[in-house]
Amino acid sequence: MNKKQKIIIPLLVLITVMFFIFQPPEGMSIKAWRTSNLTIILAVLWMTETIPITITALLPIVLIPLFQIGGIKQATAPYANELVFLFMGGFFIAAAIEKVNLHRRFAIMIINRIGYSKKRIILSFMFVTAFLSMWISNTASVLIMLPMALSILSELSEEAGTDERYEVALLLSVAYSANVGGIATLIGTPPNAFTAAFLREHYSIEISFMNWMIVGLTFSIAAFIALYLIIKFLFLNKSEKSKLIEHQKSSLFKINPISKAETKVFILFVFVAVGWISQPFLSKIYEGINDTTIAMLGAIILFIIPSGKANEKILEWSDAQKISWGILILFGGGLSLASVIQTSGLAVWLGNLFIPLKLFPPYFIVFIISITIILLTELTSNLATTATFIPIVASIATGMNENILLFVIPATVAASCAFMLPVGTPPNAIIFSSNKIKISDMIKTGIYMNFASIIIIMTIIYLVLPFLINP
Repeated sequence: MNKKQKIIIPLLVLITVMFFIFQPPEGMSIKAWRTSNLTIILAVLWMTETIPITITALLPIVLIPLFQIGGIKQATAPYANELVFLFMGGFFIAAAIEKVNLHRRFAIMIINRIGYSKKRIILSFMFVTAFLSMWISNTASVLIMLPMALSILSELSEEAGTDERYEVALLLSVAYSANVGGIATLIGTPPNAFTAAFLREHYSIEISFMNWMIVGLTFSIAAFIALYLIIKFLFLNKSEKSKLIEHQKSSLFKINPISKAETKVFILFVFVAVGWISQPFLSKIYEGINDTTIAMLGAIILFIIPSGKANEKILEWSDAQKISWGILILFGGGLSLASVIQTSGLAVWLGNLFIPLKLFPPYFIVFIISITIILLTELTSNLATTATFIPIVASIATGMNENILLFVIPATVAASCAFMLPVGTPPNAIIFSSNKIKISDMIKTGIYMNFASIIIIMTIIYLVLPFLINP
Protein backbone atom coordinates (compact mmCIF):
# COMPACT_ATOMS: atom_id res chain seq x y z
CA MET A 1 0.00 0.00 0.00
CA ASN A 2 1.12 3.55 -0.65
CA LYS A 3 1.24 6.23 2.06
CA LYS A 4 -2.26 7.54 1.33
CA GLN A 5 -3.77 4.05 1.50
CA LYS A 6 -1.97 3.29 4.77
CA ILE A 7 -3.65 6.29 6.37
CA ILE A 8 -7.11 6.45 4.83
CA ILE A 9 -8.07 2.76 4.63
CA PRO A 10 -7.41 2.03 8.36
CA LEU A 11 -9.25 5.26 9.21
CA LEU A 12 -12.31 4.15 7.22
CA VAL A 13 -12.19 0.72 8.86
CA LEU A 14 -12.15 2.41 12.28
CA ILE A 15 -15.09 4.64 11.31
CA THR A 16 -17.01 1.57 10.13
CA VAL A 17 -16.37 -0.26 13.41
CA MET A 18 -17.68 2.78 15.30
CA PHE A 19 -20.82 2.83 13.16
CA PHE A 20 -21.47 -0.80 14.08
CA ILE A 21 -20.76 -0.23 17.79
CA PHE A 22 -22.73 2.96 18.39
CA GLN A 23 -26.47 3.36 17.96
CA PRO A 24 -27.96 5.77 15.40
CA PRO A 25 -29.30 9.20 16.40
CA GLU A 26 -32.94 9.48 17.44
CA GLY A 27 -35.31 9.04 14.54
CA MET A 28 -32.76 7.31 12.27
CA SER A 29 -33.12 3.62 11.41
CA ILE A 30 -30.25 1.14 11.51
CA LYS A 31 -30.31 0.90 7.70
CA ALA A 32 -30.09 4.68 7.37
CA TRP A 33 -27.25 4.74 9.93
CA ARG A 34 -25.25 2.18 7.99
CA THR A 35 -26.05 3.92 4.71
CA SER A 36 -24.45 7.02 6.26
CA ASN A 37 -21.37 4.89 6.86
CA LEU A 38 -21.39 3.71 3.24
CA THR A 39 -21.78 7.30 1.99
CA ILE A 40 -18.79 8.45 4.05
CA ILE A 41 -16.66 5.57 2.76
CA LEU A 42 -17.46 6.27 -0.89
CA ALA A 43 -17.18 10.05 -0.54
CA VAL A 44 -13.75 9.86 1.11
CA LEU A 45 -12.41 7.31 -1.40
CA TRP A 46 -13.79 9.26 -4.36
CA MET A 47 -12.42 12.58 -3.14
CA THR A 48 -8.99 11.28 -2.20
CA GLU A 49 -8.70 8.68 -4.99
CA THR A 50 -7.07 6.36 -2.47
CA ILE A 51 -8.05 3.57 -4.82
CA PRO A 52 -9.15 4.09 -8.46
CA ILE A 53 -12.54 5.82 -8.48
CA THR A 54 -13.96 3.15 -10.79
CA ILE A 55 -13.04 0.43 -8.27
CA THR A 56 -14.56 2.52 -5.49
CA ALA A 57 -17.78 2.54 -7.54
CA LEU A 58 -17.93 -1.27 -7.24
CA LEU A 59 -17.97 -1.19 -3.44
CA PRO A 60 -21.78 -0.83 -3.15
CA ILE A 61 -22.12 -4.31 -4.66
CA VAL A 62 -20.13 -5.68 -1.71
CA LEU A 63 -21.01 -3.33 1.13
CA ILE A 64 -24.78 -2.94 0.68
CA PRO A 65 -25.39 -6.66 1.37
CA LEU A 66 -22.62 -6.89 4.02
CA PHE A 67 -23.97 -3.85 5.91
CA GLN A 68 -27.46 -5.40 5.60
CA ILE A 69 -28.78 -2.26 3.97
CA GLY A 70 -30.32 -4.17 1.06
CA GLY A 71 -29.99 -7.29 -1.06
CA ILE A 72 -27.60 -7.98 -3.90
CA LYS A 73 -30.31 -7.30 -6.51
CA GLN A 74 -30.91 -3.84 -5.10
CA ALA A 75 -27.18 -3.20 -5.08
CA THR A 76 -26.55 -4.31 -8.66
CA ALA A 77 -29.73 -3.21 -10.50
CA PRO A 78 -28.69 0.48 -10.80
CA TYR A 79 -25.60 -0.54 -12.79
CA ALA A 80 -28.01 -1.49 -15.60
CA ASN A 81 -30.06 1.69 -15.45
CA GLU A 82 -31.37 2.69 -18.88
CA LEU A 83 -29.32 5.91 -18.88
CA VAL A 84 -26.15 3.87 -18.44
CA PHE A 85 -27.00 2.42 -21.85
CA LEU A 86 -27.77 5.89 -23.21
CA PHE A 87 -24.23 6.85 -22.30
CA MET A 88 -22.90 3.60 -23.76
CA GLY A 89 -24.63 4.31 -27.05
CA GLY A 90 -23.19 7.81 -27.02
CA PHE A 91 -19.71 6.40 -26.44
CA PHE A 92 -20.04 4.07 -29.45
CA ILE A 93 -21.18 6.91 -31.71
CA ALA A 94 -18.32 9.09 -30.45
CA ALA A 95 -15.87 6.26 -31.13
CA ALA A 96 -17.10 6.05 -34.73
CA ILE A 97 -16.77 9.83 -35.21
CA GLU A 98 -13.19 9.69 -33.94
CA LYS A 99 -12.30 6.59 -35.96
CA VAL A 100 -13.28 8.11 -39.32
CA ASN A 101 -11.87 11.56 -38.38
CA LEU A 102 -15.20 13.29 -38.91
CA HIS A 103 -14.47 15.53 -35.92
CA ARG A 104 -11.27 16.86 -37.50
CA ARG A 105 -13.06 17.64 -40.77
CA PHE A 106 -15.65 19.64 -38.84
CA ALA A 107 -12.95 21.47 -36.89
CA ILE A 108 -11.01 22.46 -40.01
CA MET A 109 -14.16 23.61 -41.82
CA ILE A 110 -15.13 25.90 -38.95
CA ILE A 111 -11.62 27.35 -38.56
CA ASN A 112 -11.36 27.99 -42.30
CA ARG A 113 -14.77 29.64 -42.24
CA ILE A 114 -14.21 31.96 -39.25
CA GLY A 115 -10.75 33.16 -40.21
CA TYR A 116 -7.11 33.32 -39.13
CA SER A 117 -6.64 36.46 -37.00
CA LYS A 118 -5.63 35.74 -33.42
CA LYS A 119 -9.03 36.52 -31.94
CA ARG A 120 -10.86 34.60 -34.64
CA ILE A 121 -8.63 31.57 -34.17
CA ILE A 122 -9.51 31.51 -30.47
CA LEU A 123 -13.19 31.95 -31.24
CA SER A 124 -13.15 29.13 -33.79
CA PHE A 125 -11.26 26.78 -31.46
CA MET A 126 -13.73 27.57 -28.67
CA PHE A 127 -16.73 26.89 -30.91
CA VAL A 128 -15.38 23.62 -32.30
CA THR A 129 -14.30 22.30 -28.88
CA ALA A 130 -17.59 23.22 -27.24
CA PHE A 131 -19.63 21.65 -30.05
CA LEU A 132 -17.60 18.43 -30.02
CA SER A 133 -17.98 18.21 -26.24
CA MET A 134 -21.75 18.19 -26.63
CA TRP A 135 -21.53 14.80 -28.36
CA ILE A 136 -18.20 13.19 -27.39
CA SER A 137 -16.23 13.27 -24.15
CA ASN A 138 -14.60 16.54 -23.17
CA THR A 139 -11.33 14.65 -22.82
CA ALA A 140 -11.48 13.47 -26.44
CA SER A 141 -12.44 16.97 -27.59
CA VAL A 142 -9.33 18.47 -26.03
CA LEU A 143 -7.07 15.69 -27.30
CA ILE A 144 -8.39 16.44 -30.80
CA MET A 145 -7.86 20.19 -30.60
CA LEU A 146 -4.61 20.40 -28.59
CA PRO A 147 -2.23 19.26 -31.38
CA MET A 148 -3.81 21.74 -33.77
CA ALA A 149 -3.52 24.52 -31.20
CA LEU A 150 0.14 23.72 -30.54
CA SER A 151 0.86 23.71 -34.29
CA ILE A 152 -0.67 27.15 -34.63
CA LEU A 153 1.33 28.47 -31.68
CA SER A 154 4.53 27.06 -33.15
CA GLU A 155 3.82 28.72 -36.50
CA LEU A 156 3.01 32.06 -34.90
CA SER A 157 6.20 31.84 -32.86
CA GLU A 158 8.26 31.42 -36.03
CA GLU A 159 6.46 34.33 -37.66
CA ALA A 160 6.41 36.95 -34.90
CA GLY A 161 8.19 35.52 -31.86
CA THR A 162 6.72 33.84 -28.81
CA ASP A 163 3.62 35.52 -27.36
CA GLU A 164 3.11 33.84 -23.98
CA ARG A 165 -0.14 35.66 -23.27
CA TYR A 166 -1.65 34.37 -26.50
CA GLU A 167 -0.41 30.83 -25.82
CA VAL A 168 -2.19 30.83 -22.46
CA ALA A 169 -5.33 32.34 -24.00
CA LEU A 170 -5.62 29.75 -26.75
CA LEU A 171 -4.93 26.73 -24.55
CA LEU A 172 -7.23 27.82 -21.73
CA SER A 173 -9.98 28.57 -24.22
CA VAL A 174 -9.75 24.98 -25.50
CA ALA A 175 -9.89 23.44 -22.00
CA TYR A 176 -12.70 25.60 -20.70
CA SER A 177 -14.78 25.34 -23.87
CA ALA A 178 -14.74 21.55 -23.44
CA ASN A 179 -16.09 21.93 -19.90
CA VAL A 180 -18.74 24.43 -21.00
CA GLY A 181 -19.86 22.49 -24.08
CA GLY A 182 -20.43 19.24 -22.22
CA ILE A 183 -23.11 20.83 -20.05
CA ALA A 184 -25.35 21.44 -23.08
CA THR A 185 -26.59 17.87 -23.63
CA LEU A 186 -27.60 14.87 -21.59
CA ILE A 187 -24.63 12.85 -22.88
CA GLY A 188 -22.14 15.73 -22.88
CA THR A 189 -20.86 15.01 -19.38
CA PRO A 190 -21.70 12.18 -16.94
CA PRO A 191 -23.29 14.31 -14.16
CA ASN A 192 -26.12 15.33 -16.51
CA ALA A 193 -27.19 11.76 -17.27
CA PHE A 194 -26.66 10.71 -13.65
CA THR A 195 -29.09 13.34 -12.42
CA ALA A 196 -31.64 12.39 -15.09
CA ALA A 197 -31.41 8.74 -14.02
CA PHE A 198 -31.62 9.65 -10.31
CA LEU A 199 -34.72 11.80 -10.80
CA ARG A 200 -36.44 9.17 -12.92
CA GLU A 201 -35.63 6.34 -10.52
CA HIS A 202 -36.53 8.01 -7.22
CA TYR A 203 -38.91 10.86 -8.02
CA SER A 204 -40.55 9.66 -11.28
CA ILE A 205 -39.40 12.85 -12.99
CA GLU A 206 -38.59 12.33 -16.67
CA ILE A 207 -35.93 14.58 -18.23
CA SER A 208 -35.55 13.90 -21.94
CA PHE A 209 -32.64 14.91 -24.13
CA MET A 210 -34.59 17.96 -25.31
CA ASN A 211 -35.75 18.85 -21.79
CA TRP A 212 -32.18 18.98 -20.58
CA MET A 213 -31.09 21.16 -23.50
CA ILE A 214 -33.56 23.85 -22.41
CA VAL A 215 -31.33 24.49 -19.41
CA GLY A 216 -28.00 22.98 -20.49
CA LEU A 217 -27.68 24.64 -23.88
CA THR A 218 -28.78 27.98 -22.43
CA PHE A 219 -26.05 27.73 -19.82
CA SER A 220 -23.44 26.66 -22.39
CA ILE A 221 -24.21 29.58 -24.71
CA ALA A 222 -24.07 32.11 -21.87
CA ALA A 223 -20.89 30.57 -20.41
CA PHE A 224 -19.31 30.46 -23.88
CA ILE A 225 -19.87 34.20 -24.31
CA ALA A 226 -18.57 34.88 -20.79
CA LEU A 227 -15.47 32.75 -21.44
CA TYR A 228 -14.62 34.61 -24.64
CA LEU A 229 -15.03 37.98 -22.95
CA ILE A 230 -12.88 36.89 -19.99
CA ILE A 231 -10.14 35.49 -22.24
CA LYS A 232 -10.24 38.66 -24.33
CA PHE A 233 -10.09 40.91 -21.25
CA LEU A 234 -7.27 39.02 -19.54
CA PHE A 235 -5.07 38.11 -22.47
CA LEU A 236 -6.02 39.58 -25.84
CA ASN A 237 -6.50 43.31 -25.43
CA LYS A 238 -2.77 43.90 -25.57
CA SER A 239 -2.09 41.16 -28.08
CA GLU A 240 -0.94 42.31 -31.52
CA LYS A 241 -2.99 41.30 -34.54
CA SER A 242 -1.42 38.65 -36.71
CA LYS A 243 -2.24 36.41 -39.63
CA LEU A 244 -1.10 32.84 -40.12
CA ILE A 245 1.28 32.44 -43.02
CA GLU A 246 0.02 30.79 -46.19
CA HIS A 247 2.02 27.60 -45.58
CA GLN A 248 0.12 27.00 -42.38
CA LYS A 249 -3.21 27.41 -44.12
CA SER A 250 -2.28 24.98 -46.85
CA SER A 251 -0.92 22.24 -44.55
CA LEU A 252 -2.62 22.22 -41.17
CA PHE A 253 -6.04 23.25 -42.47
CA LYS A 254 -6.13 21.19 -45.66
CA ILE A 255 -9.32 19.16 -46.11
CA ASN A 256 -9.13 15.87 -47.94
CA PRO A 257 -12.09 14.56 -49.96
CA ILE A 258 -14.76 13.08 -47.70
CA SER A 259 -14.67 9.29 -47.45
CA LYS A 260 -17.59 6.88 -47.61
CA ALA A 261 -17.11 6.01 -43.96
CA GLU A 262 -17.28 9.67 -42.94
CA THR A 263 -20.46 10.16 -44.96
CA LYS A 264 -22.13 7.15 -43.34
CA VAL A 265 -21.16 8.19 -39.81
CA PHE A 266 -22.34 11.75 -40.46
CA ILE A 267 -25.74 10.55 -41.69
CA LEU A 268 -26.13 8.26 -38.69
CA PHE A 269 -25.03 11.01 -36.29
CA VAL A 270 -27.65 13.38 -37.74
CA PHE A 271 -30.26 10.61 -37.49
CA VAL A 272 -29.49 10.02 -33.81
CA ALA A 273 -29.23 13.73 -32.90
CA VAL A 274 -32.55 14.54 -34.58
CA GLY A 275 -34.07 11.51 -32.84
CA TRP A 276 -32.92 12.74 -29.43
CA ILE A 277 -34.17 16.26 -30.02
CA SER A 278 -37.57 15.12 -31.35
CA GLN A 279 -38.00 12.25 -28.86
CA PRO A 280 -40.80 13.92 -26.84
CA PHE A 281 -42.86 14.13 -30.05
CA LEU A 282 -41.86 10.67 -31.34
CA SER A 283 -42.75 8.96 -28.05
CA LYS A 284 -46.32 10.21 -28.43
CA ILE A 285 -46.52 8.46 -31.80
CA TYR A 286 -44.91 5.24 -30.55
CA GLU A 287 -44.41 4.68 -26.83
CA GLY A 288 -41.33 2.47 -27.20
CA ILE A 289 -39.16 5.29 -28.53
CA ASN A 290 -36.91 6.94 -25.94
CA ASP A 291 -33.43 8.45 -25.81
CA THR A 292 -31.80 5.13 -24.88
CA THR A 293 -33.40 3.09 -27.68
CA ILE A 294 -32.37 5.77 -30.20
CA ALA A 295 -28.76 5.74 -28.92
CA MET A 296 -28.46 1.96 -28.87
CA LEU A 297 -30.05 1.59 -32.32
CA GLY A 298 -27.50 4.03 -33.71
CA ALA A 299 -24.66 2.17 -31.97
CA ILE A 300 -25.79 -1.25 -33.24
CA ILE A 301 -26.06 0.03 -36.81
CA LEU A 302 -22.41 1.14 -36.64
CA PHE A 303 -21.39 -2.49 -36.09
CA ILE A 304 -23.45 -3.61 -39.10
CA ILE A 305 -22.86 -1.16 -41.94
CA PRO A 306 -19.63 -1.57 -43.98
CA SER A 307 -16.98 1.12 -43.82
CA GLY A 308 -16.08 0.85 -47.50
CA LYS A 309 -13.02 -1.28 -46.86
CA ALA A 310 -13.05 -5.02 -47.52
CA ASN A 311 -14.79 -7.03 -44.79
CA GLU A 312 -14.67 -4.12 -42.34
CA LYS A 313 -17.57 -2.44 -40.56
CA ILE A 314 -17.64 1.15 -39.31
CA LEU A 315 -17.03 -0.16 -35.79
CA GLU A 316 -15.36 -3.43 -34.86
CA TRP A 317 -15.36 -4.87 -31.34
CA SER A 318 -11.71 -3.84 -30.98
CA ASP A 319 -12.94 -0.23 -31.25
CA ALA A 320 -15.57 -0.84 -28.57
CA GLN A 321 -12.92 -2.02 -26.12
CA LYS A 322 -11.45 1.49 -26.15
CA ILE A 323 -14.53 3.33 -24.88
CA SER A 324 -14.73 4.59 -21.28
CA TRP A 325 -16.22 1.54 -19.58
CA GLY A 326 -14.97 2.88 -16.25
CA ILE A 327 -17.33 5.85 -16.51
CA LEU A 328 -20.28 3.47 -16.91
CA ILE A 329 -19.26 1.58 -13.76
CA LEU A 330 -18.80 4.85 -11.86
CA PHE A 331 -22.22 5.92 -13.10
CA GLY A 332 -23.79 2.69 -11.80
CA GLY A 333 -22.00 2.92 -8.46
CA GLY A 334 -23.34 6.41 -7.90
CA LEU A 335 -26.88 5.30 -8.73
CA SER A 336 -26.52 2.31 -6.39
CA LEU A 337 -25.51 4.62 -3.54
CA ALA A 338 -28.36 7.00 -4.39
CA SER A 339 -30.79 4.08 -4.34
CA VAL A 340 -30.01 3.03 -0.76
CA ILE A 341 -29.92 6.65 0.43
CA GLN A 342 -33.56 6.82 -0.68
CA THR A 343 -34.80 3.38 0.39
CA SER A 344 -33.02 3.24 3.75
CA GLY A 345 -34.75 6.35 5.03
CA LEU A 346 -31.56 8.41 5.12
CA ALA A 347 -32.93 10.87 2.55
CA VAL A 348 -36.02 11.52 4.67
CA TRP A 349 -33.93 11.92 7.83
CA LEU A 350 -31.60 14.38 6.11
CA GLY A 351 -34.57 16.23 4.65
CA ASN A 352 -36.03 16.71 8.11
CA LEU A 353 -32.75 18.24 9.29
CA PHE A 354 -33.15 21.00 6.72
CA ILE A 355 -36.73 21.94 7.61
CA PRO A 356 -35.46 25.04 9.54
CA LEU A 357 -33.99 26.30 6.26
CA LYS A 358 -37.53 27.24 5.25
CA LEU A 359 -36.78 30.52 6.99
CA PHE A 360 -34.34 31.36 4.18
CA PRO A 361 -35.31 32.16 0.58
CA PRO A 362 -34.89 29.03 -1.61
CA TYR A 363 -32.72 30.90 -4.12
CA PHE A 364 -30.28 31.75 -1.34
CA ILE A 365 -29.96 28.05 -0.50
CA VAL A 366 -29.45 27.21 -4.18
CA PHE A 367 -26.74 29.88 -4.29
CA ILE A 368 -24.91 28.29 -1.33
CA ILE A 369 -25.28 24.79 -2.79
CA SER A 370 -23.92 25.90 -6.18
CA ILE A 371 -20.87 27.55 -4.65
CA THR A 372 -20.19 24.49 -2.48
CA ILE A 373 -20.45 22.07 -5.42
CA ILE A 374 -18.19 24.23 -7.62
CA LEU A 375 -15.50 24.32 -4.92
CA LEU A 376 -15.77 20.56 -4.32
CA THR A 377 -15.57 19.66 -8.01
CA GLU A 378 -12.32 21.62 -8.30
CA LEU A 379 -10.73 18.84 -6.25
CA THR A 380 -12.70 15.72 -7.20
CA SER A 381 -14.28 13.97 -10.17
CA ASN A 382 -17.45 15.78 -11.22
CA LEU A 383 -19.37 12.49 -11.45
CA ALA A 384 -18.15 11.41 -8.01
CA THR A 385 -19.22 14.77 -6.58
CA THR A 386 -22.61 14.45 -8.26
CA ALA A 387 -23.13 10.86 -7.09
CA THR A 388 -22.34 11.80 -3.50
CA PHE A 389 -24.22 15.06 -3.14
CA ILE A 390 -27.20 15.03 -5.53
CA PRO A 391 -29.22 12.70 -3.23
CA ILE A 392 -28.39 15.01 -0.31
CA VAL A 393 -29.35 18.10 -2.30
CA ALA A 394 -32.64 16.41 -3.21
CA SER A 395 -33.20 15.74 0.51
CA ILE A 396 -32.67 19.43 1.27
CA ALA A 397 -35.33 20.33 -1.30
CA THR A 398 -37.72 17.81 0.24
CA GLY A 399 -37.05 19.14 3.73
CA MET A 400 -37.81 22.68 2.57
CA ASN A 401 -40.88 21.48 0.65
CA GLU A 402 -39.46 22.94 -2.55
CA ASN A 403 -39.43 21.56 -6.10
CA ILE A 404 -36.64 19.00 -6.45
CA LEU A 405 -35.53 20.40 -9.80
CA LEU A 406 -34.97 23.85 -8.34
CA PHE A 407 -32.11 22.44 -6.25
CA VAL A 408 -30.85 19.43 -8.20
CA ILE A 409 -30.43 21.00 -11.67
CA PRO A 410 -28.22 23.92 -10.52
CA ALA A 411 -26.12 21.52 -8.43
CA THR A 412 -25.62 19.27 -11.46
CA VAL A 413 -24.55 22.15 -13.69
CA ALA A 414 -22.24 23.45 -10.96
CA ALA A 415 -20.50 20.05 -10.80
CA SER A 416 -19.10 20.64 -14.30
CA CYS A 417 -17.82 24.16 -13.56
CA ALA A 418 -14.26 23.31 -12.51
CA PHE A 419 -11.99 25.96 -14.00
CA MET A 420 -9.39 26.84 -11.36
CA LEU A 421 -7.11 23.82 -10.96
CA PRO A 422 -5.53 21.19 -13.24
CA VAL A 423 -7.12 18.38 -11.21
CA GLY A 424 -10.61 19.83 -11.70
CA THR A 425 -11.33 18.11 -15.03
CA PRO A 426 -9.37 16.03 -17.55
CA PRO A 427 -9.33 18.95 -20.06
CA ASN A 428 -7.68 21.16 -17.43
CA ALA A 429 -5.06 18.49 -16.74
CA ILE A 430 -4.35 17.84 -20.44
CA ILE A 431 -3.83 21.51 -21.21
CA PHE A 432 -1.69 22.00 -18.12
CA SER A 433 0.50 19.09 -19.23
CA SER A 434 1.54 21.13 -22.28
CA ASN A 435 3.90 23.03 -19.91
CA LYS A 436 2.79 26.33 -21.45
CA ILE A 437 0.40 27.32 -18.65
CA LYS A 438 1.11 28.31 -15.06
CA ILE A 439 -1.27 27.37 -12.27
CA SER A 440 -1.55 31.07 -11.46
CA ASP A 441 -2.95 31.71 -14.96
CA MET A 442 -5.47 28.92 -14.55
CA ILE A 443 -6.54 30.10 -11.09
CA LYS A 444 -6.87 33.73 -12.22
CA THR A 445 -8.98 32.84 -15.23
CA GLY A 446 -10.85 30.15 -13.31
CA ILE A 447 -11.96 32.56 -10.59
CA TYR A 448 -13.57 34.78 -13.22
CA MET A 449 -15.22 31.76 -14.85
CA ASN A 450 -16.50 30.40 -11.52
CA PHE A 451 -17.94 33.80 -10.66
CA ALA A 452 -19.58 34.03 -14.11
CA SER A 453 -20.92 30.47 -13.75
CA ILE A 454 -22.64 31.30 -10.48
CA ILE A 455 -24.30 34.36 -12.03
CA ILE A 456 -25.43 32.35 -15.07
CA ILE A 457 -26.73 29.45 -12.94
CA MET A 458 -28.77 31.78 -10.74
CA THR A 459 -30.13 33.64 -13.76
CA ILE A 460 -31.10 30.42 -15.52
CA ILE A 461 -32.94 28.89 -12.56
CA TYR A 462 -34.91 32.11 -12.25
CA LEU A 463 -35.69 32.69 -15.94
CA VAL A 464 -35.30 29.33 -17.75
CA LEU A 465 -35.81 26.50 -15.24
CA PRO A 466 -39.54 27.29 -14.82
CA PHE A 467 -40.02 26.10 -18.42
CA LEU A 468 -38.63 22.70 -17.41
CA ILE A 469 -40.58 22.56 -14.13
CA ASN A 470 -43.83 23.69 -15.76
CA PRO A 471 -43.54 22.78 -19.47
